Parts: sequence; C-alpha cells; structure tokens
Amino acid sequence: MPASTVGLVTIGQSPRPDIRMAYEAILGPAARIIEAGALDGLSADDVRSLNPRDDDIPLVTLFDTHEVRIGKRRVTPLLQRAINGIIADGAAIAVVLCTGYFAGLHADVPLIEPDRVLDGFMRAIQPTGKLGVIMPDDGQEEMMRRKWHGYDLVLATASPYQPSSTWDAVIARLASERVEGIVLDCMGFGPDAKAWFGSRAGVPVLCAQTATAHLIRDLVWRA
Repeated sequence: MPASTVGLVTIGQSPRPDIRMAYEAILGPAARIIEAGALDGLSADDVRSLNPRDDDIPLVTLFDTHEVRIGKRRVTPLLQRAINGIIADGAAIAVVLCTGYFAGLHADVPLIEPDRVLDGFMRAIQPTGKLGVIMPDDGQEEMMRRKWHGYDLVLATASPYQPSSTWDAVIARLASERVEGIVLDCMGFGPDAKAWFGSRAGVPVLCAQTATAHLIRDLVWRA
C-alpha cells in the first residue's frame, strides 16, 4: 500500500518533532509526513513584528524553541504561503497545526483545520452541559466564548510549552467547577497532556493533536 503524503503546517517554525511524533504513532506506515511553518525563514525581528496589536487575537507557538505570541491576522498570509509550499512539495492532505479559525484559507487538496474537528467531535460526545476549555492565552477569551457557544463554559489558561506543574491550579479549578468534559484548545497540547488532564479530571478530554490524527488516519488507511 503506497503511503499518502500528509503535510503538517505549523503557525510557528518547523519542524515540530513533538507534534510529528503524535501523528506518526497514530498514522503508522499509511502516511509519509512532511512539514512546513509560517515562520520558516524569518528572523527574530521579523517574528517580533508579528506581535498581536490592537484587537488582533494572540496565538501561541514556538520559534527557535522559545514560546512566542503572534497576531492571527498578521500570520494568516504566511500560513497560506506555507500551505501552498507544502502542497507544491507533494502533500495530498494539509493539516493546519493551530486550533484557531483562519478565514479564507484554501488548498487544492483536503485542508484539515483542527478548529472544525474539535467542534464536531466535542458536540458529538457532549452536545450541552458544563465544558472546560483550556486556552494558551487570556487574550483568546472572546474567541473561545464565540467558538464554544451553547455550553456552560469554564475557561482556563495554561501554556502547553510550560511544565505540567504549572497546570495544577487549572485542573483544580476545573474539578471544583465539576466540568463534564475538557477541551485542550491549543495544538501544542499532545497525548501526554491529554493523559495528564484525563487522569486528574476523570472526564473526557479532547486533544486537537490526537483528534485530527485519528481523522486523517481514516482518510489515508486502505483495507
């Protein structure tokens, strides 16, 4: 069975071995993975110029292994450029490695946007009730309230790029609020974070990395 080429496109700098590892574990030999990043080829000064301003929504990613914040509007054209490039390199499926919504993104191949995947999965397994959503930056609160409308929402902020010991207060709050499910609404949270929160919360935890990887597995595997 020939492997399909899956292109992982980060809003930050590629490669992202942490995310790639999660995809490889789920996709197995059915996929060949290639990577690209919106910040590839940029200097530190270039990245600083992308800092969120005015009402731009802050996104959290990695550049030179350091956590950085960039504006969603400012990075969108660079993200589209990276998508175009990875398709030119042979990707049959392109995956945006960010759970934010980006208006106007397009591709000539299936374009997987985790924002839509998380919404569909969560509303399928828990259509109503009290939902805990963990976001990487306080500046995303308004976006999250729009995104997760219809739920009794409990928002909390935690960075996937900081030690898990910094998450203790977050899980304590979600537990005290008696949430019925948790969404890790940042692509930086991987299987280890899913296991960490799940073991402490005792409720379903939805992780963008694993949810999108399982969706793609169904697309690329052939009997």
